[in-house]
Amino acid sequence: MGRPAYASSSTQANQPEKINLVIYNQGMLNQVNIQLDYVIGDGSEYPSRRELLSTAVAAIDQYPDQNQYWEVLNRSTTQALIQKYPNIQYLSLSLEVSPRPTIPYTCTSTVTRWRNGSVQENWSFIATDIPWRSEAIDIQIGYRYQESTNYPDFLDIRDRLIAYVSSLDDSNLSVEQLEIALAYRLRQDYIDNFAELTVGISN
Repeated sequence: MGRPAYASSSTQANQPEKINLVIYNQGMLNQVNIQLDYVIGDGSEYPSRRELLSTAVAAIDQYPDQNQYWEVLNRSTTQALIQKYPNIQYLSLSLEVSPRPTIPYTCTSTVTRWRNGSVQENWSFIATDIPWRSEAIDIQIGYRYQESTNYPDFLDIRDRLIAYVSSLDDSNLSVEQLEIALAYRLRQDYIDNFAELTVGISN
């Protein structure tokens, strides 16, 4: 899928390191920033951050389904890491996918695992240039999934978001009130999918 470019050589567990990788998934090439944070339970320096990142890249590269959701790919990768290295007590892997020609938005999947089996999954994306009144706004959506939920297509969420903004175009809402209104509508629409959801607007 591509050779990673390491952004730094830090080996401190409390200083996440990013690498850049080109990944073929969902029918296109994707520029992905990979960031890993972790805690080793026995106080040792093994595995090194470089080894963990290399293992993560290999797991992504060898994943058999090249049309899978990023959330599923991330969940599989973190499971492989925590199984291979039993002294890791906690790890969090973020896959930040840069805008693509057909999907012009930055989106990020973050999966966090604990040694006791707990898993937390988050997704965020930035929908840019959404018409509102006489200007264009950027809307950042972030949400944490319910356990064992189906993953809704974030482009469907984007479409609902645009429709909601359009329906409120003639309102007297402030930006802060619009954020609250959009978050409420999306929480109601996806009450079975999301444990938490936040909305932020910039222009």
